[in-house]
Amino acid sequence: GMKAVMEAIRSHRSFIVSSHVNPEGDALGSALGLAALLKRLGKRVVLATDGGIPPELRFLPKTARVVSRPDKRVSAECSMIVDVATFSRVGSMEALIRRIPLVVNIDHHVSNQRFGDINWIDPKAAAAGEMIYRLYRAFGLRPRREEALCLYVSIVTDTGSLRYMSTTPAVHRIAAELVETGISPLKVAQHLYESHTPQYLKFLGEVLRG
Repeated sequence: GMKAVMEAIRSHRSFIVSSHVNPEGDALGSALGLAALLKRLGKRVVLATDGGIPPELRFLPKTARVVSRPDKRVSAECSMIVDVATFSRVGSMEALIRRIPLVVNIDHHVSNQRFGDINWIDPKAAAAGEMIYRLYRAFGLRPRREEALCLYVSIVTDTGSLRYMSTTPAVHRIAAELVETGISPLKVAQHLYESHTPQYLKFLGEVLRG
């Protein structure tokens, strides 16, 4: 559980953080939030995801060096994988992660296959980002604004903007605390749900002109 994850963090210096292929808001938000936490604890971190960062999530702060293709020169003592239920979902990063001596699996899917050396699985958590938030608190830290933005995006994405059944009072309390750092829920929603490429808008204009 969480205690074993904290022990792994304390006892290693270098980390690879990864998530699933073509990550969406929860995968990327929680991965970036975790990378930022590791850096605050003085660790070396590389974020490695197959497909890198999709355009609609480029507004998220880069909290670590991001690798989008397997890289032979990248290695670490520990790999932390967030929001992935089945190991093969890491895609092209599989070989890279297999070379790492310790794999930590952090996820909230009840279907998780417990592929890690350490598995922290909490199906009651609404999003992986909620678990990462609790990890900050367990280390006695509060997310700063940039970190809060990553975790907030994770939680908003995975709860359907705080609409789904998974939206517990605890999730609202966490969301409130993240918003208190100064992030704008409106801006996040615009980035996630209302940002369209100029090409798309031009196309829409043509269609509407008829």
